[in-house]
Amino acid sequence: MKKVNLLITWIISSIPLLLAAQDTLVQQSFEGAATAWSYFADPPPYNITEDIWDTVAEIEDLAPYQGSLFWGIRDLDNNNGGGNFFHKLLFDSVNLAGFTNCSLSLRYNAVAFDAGDKLHLDLFLDGAEEHIVLLNGASGGVSTDGWQEFLYAIPDSIAICAVHLKAKQNGGTDRAGWDQLMITGFPEGAVPLTASFSADKTFTFCHELVTFENLTWGGTPPYTLSWDFDHNGTIDDTVPHPQYGYATPGRYYPKLFVEDQEGDTASFILPTPIEIIPQPRAWINEIHYDDMSKKDPSKDTNEGVEVVIGDTTFLHLPNYTLSLYNGHNGKVYQSETLDHFTVGDTLEAFHFFHHFFGSLQNGAPDGVALDYLGKPLTFLSYEGTFEATNGPAEGLWSTDIGATEDASTPVGRSIQCQGVGEEGHHFYWTSLVEETFGHPNIGQFLAWPAQTTWIGTTPHWLSEANWDNGIPGPGTEVLLDAGEAVYPTLSQQQWCKTLTLNEGAYLLDSTSCLHPSQQITVNRWLAGGTSATSDPDHAIYHFIGSPLPHCKAIDVLPPNAYVRAYHEPSQSWVNLTGSDFLLPGKGYSVYLPSANNQLTFSDSLPNTDLSFHNLSLSGSNLDYSGFHLLSNPFLSPIDWDLLPKEQVAQTVYLWHNGDYLEWNGLVGSLPGGIIPVGQGFFVQVTDAQNHIAIPPTAMVPDTAPIYKSEELPVLTIALLWEELEDNAFLAFKEDATSAFDPPYDALKLSGQAHHPEVYLIQNDLRYAICFTHTDSVAEFYLGIKAPQEGDYTLQFGGPILSMEYPLFLKDLYTNNLYDIRKTPVHEFFSFEGTFEDRFVITQQPVGIQEAEKEPIRITQHEGLLTLHTSQCMEITILSITGQVVEHRQRHCGTYKIPLPPGIYLLKTERFIRKLIIL
Repeated sequence: MKKVNLLITWIISSIPLLLAAQDTLVQQSFEGAATAWSYFADPPPYNITEDIWDTVAEIEDLAPYQGSLFWGIRDLDNNNGGGNFFHKLLFDSVNLAGFTNCSLSLRYNAVAFDAGDKLHLDLFLDGAEEHIVLLNGASGGVSTDGWQEFLYAIPDSIAICAVHLKAKQNGGTDRAGWDQLMITGFPEGAVPLTASFSADKTFTFCHELVTFENLTWGGTPPYTLSWDFDHNGTIDDTVPHPQYGYATPGRYYPKLFVEDQEGDTASFILPTPIEIIPQPRAWINEIHYDDMSKKDPSKDTNEGVEVVIGDTTFLHLPNYTLSLYNGHNGKVYQSETLDHFTVGDTLEAFHFFHHFFGSLQNGAPDGVALDYLGKPLTFLSYEGTFEATNGPAEGLWSTDIGATEDASTPVGRSIQCQGVGEEGHHFYWTSLVEETFGHPNIGQFLAWPAQTTWIGTTPHWLSEANWDNGIPGPGTEVLLDAGEAVYPTLSQQQWCKTLTLNEGAYLLDSTSCLHPSQQITVNRWLAGGTSATSDPDHAIYHFIGSPLPHCKAIDVLPPNAYVRAYHEPSQSWVNLTGSDFLLPGKGYSVYLPSANNQLTFSDSLPNTDLSFHNLSLSGSNLDYSGFHLLSNPFLSPIDWDLLPKEQVAQTVYLWHNGDYLEWNGLVGSLPGGIIPVGQGFFVQVTDAQNHIAIPPTAMVPDTAPIYKSEELPVLTIALLWEELEDNAFLAFKEDATSAFDPPYDALKLSGQAHHPEVYLIQNDLRYAICFTHTDSVAEFYLGIKAPQEGDYTLQFGGPILSMEYPLFLKDLYTNNLYDIRKTPVHEFFSFEGTFEDRFVITQQPVGIQEAEKEPIRITQHEGLLTLHTSQCMEITILSITGQVVEHRQRHCGTYKIPLPPGIYLLKTERFIRKLIIL
């Protein structure tokens, strides 16, 4: 049988012994005294044969600690009132008001407790439960070797204390007892105020937190605390359990000043100084633990570890210890100080040391730790993680390096740090690399340029060919400039000093790998002013968003810029002030009235993933309610189709050159639904309970190929005028309806007055994208907005033109019918205005004779206008002021008319066309 000393002391060891007598608040010695601490036994007491859960005078060799009785425990798992469950003594709550330095004490005794036997205690302090194990049995039996004392110091801040004693026991020879449970304390003011505290460490590194604990007693609590950690006369904190990181090396004597409720004061200075040193710049750089040579024991496998020290101040090698850890039990199985390592290269300030051990354990998991004077610098593992149970890393969980070896690893390969940096956390681990013990690793850079610019042709950050001045490191100012075909994608941790992205550049970093020590700057170039007509209605607006988290409008935009947010409930725009922040993920409309200008966003960190819940759906115009202006919050383009959405219409709307581009996941004028950096976009919610997320996983390169659209019967419709173009889309899908379908349809949002528009009309709604089921007799009116009178072009395309779908365009003004598949381009003249009754798309050639060819051909030469007509028609030529210049009632064939230079209108019963005579 095992005999162990299980004296458990919970009073903090640095509290001096109080010599004055304490008052006993409550006590229970199980002697039956009426004034004893009341309790309730669950289950009720029983004492049947050898089954005991009751007050007794003895159980074999167990006798009371004091007096004539104690609470006896034996063979609790039978049916004589017991069972295989925790038996409990539930003691009444105790009010500690008016007392200080209270403590709970208990005597307990156990003999031959085997596996499954337990003595536990649940402590309730102001309702908060703390579970305490007094004794757990084990195979072979565990005994306390007599009565043991449990002590617990109750903080002065606690007002109510309750105790539950718990026992579980399953054998007739196993036995235990409880005795002399009590709470004692000093009446407030009975003990002089005495300040005291402890620190959890007296030797550590700069910036590592030291935890202090107030141990003041006596006087009249509660106390007012003033901590002076560096003993310079400045109050650093006022809480009972502060933490403090010393920035400067040195020896510090922290001080605590205490005042109680009666105005009495006391102070305490830690007698042992806290010594602070800079953390040595040292790390584990290379590991090799397994390869295929273990099939032949005669081969040298070079299983070992390399360490790099990057500071000559800390080159006293005996101060460093490399410890090998067994991941199964968390214990050190071999260690060596660095003065027994082999000295390798010295590169600048970096010194390489390595050591080949007889063998390193093969993982699943195992680990290795490096410490300096017993202080852990790093604790790494391979093939999993574990907690160290002894040695310098005791109590710490390892960090899995994420790279492994096995019996198939070629001889001469190892696991190495790669990347750019000067400290261990700057690098990442990779396996199957040719071993370089004693030398810098392959793909490891310990120096970097002050500035470098991306010129990459591949997305690889660590390729020297992609930078004009070398791969960046922790001290590098990085520029991603405009005009490159490819920009970097990060998949490993990288460091730099600053990062600047100019217009059109991006960084694809979906896992937050980049760590700039200073600023990230994003520059966007926006056009300003008005159109050539100087018409304020033609002002050049932009939808933007902030790709960084903490940017004020005044810091981003010029002082005269107009910035507005869209307010969905009122379906109107709200002006921002210069002091307003551009919130991540929110979109804004910007107008620069004076001239073109650069927008500059700056912050030290990029945005993280964003979510919007229950966006409003309350606009007065029900057909157009629920629209919200959001934005791309990342340093990379995002794919609209990769945004999780609930009760949100599938279409996204971007503002471009005075008009909207749309994408519904299948078709649209926004290619592939790719949203650029800093771009604002409209979404429409369809229910008051809605959700849309913008996660980093939506990031894509803007050069990503688009392979999304299924081969749908889609008709693309483009309206062309001068340099401008607008688009609409008609598609047929059997699960679509003639009503508005949020998964497919997109409403037409109006652009600026100077931009042409084309849209489909169904059920009095205007559609930019209209999905509907196949209906051979359905007609689709095509709305046209002409900003000025003149010549326009309708251009049709899309996969439907190569399918067996008959499509015809009716021009109701000219009574002409065109087979769209044969005549996909249609030129026409239009007066200024909006016309929704002129063009109809149908699937049947009915109602109007199809025009297989134009009824009139027009030429001019040196002021002579020649008309060639294939049909007889009435012809009128008007001046730009409306004056009739020439009129023919019915004309067929060729007709020549001399005209002076100018602008004329040719009018027939079928069309009106503008003529310019040079």
